[in-house]
Amino acid sequence: MLPNRAVVIEGVAKDWECLRRWIDRSMVPPTLNVVYLKNTLPNVPVPVADCDKQHYNSHEKLEQNLHEFLQRWQTNATTERNRYYLKDWHLRRENPDYAFYRTPALFASDWLNEYLTEKGTDDYRFVYIGPKGTWTAFHADVFGSYSWSVNIFGQPYKNS
Repeated sequence: MLPNRAVVIEGVAKDWECLRRWIDRSMVPPTLNVVYLKNTLPNVPVPVADCDKQHYNSHEKLEQNLHEFLQRWQTNATTERNRYYLKDWHLRRENPDYAFYRTPALFASDWLNEYLTEKGTDDYRFVYIGPKGTWTAFHADVFGSYSWSVNIFGQPYKNS
């Protein structure tokens, strides 16, 4: 942390539920396993960012039911599907018994979330799901803290 450089750690997610089950690798190309997610997760309201609508330095957000968001992945309406991504979803908080990931030992001491969870005010464990073409603006992590992220599928945008 002292030199403030990003670090890439590989292999931490190899046995996670989200890596094994959220992607349908029988499809060519592989895609989000909508059927599994709809059968596993409740149809709750989720925050969705609209990449076609700017709101200050971010995207306009709306709320959709999870299954409605997932249904877009099964349709051929790629123009509409590629506008929206699920952003800042508190899946762990809303479904504490669903073990879709495990915090790597390297990051086990999470004082910010321990404090906020104990107070019952918030947490900063989010899930993001978006198709090719969705994006988030350049930003700093909450409270200027350090964070860790895991990319389960796909790749970051490369400006070439």
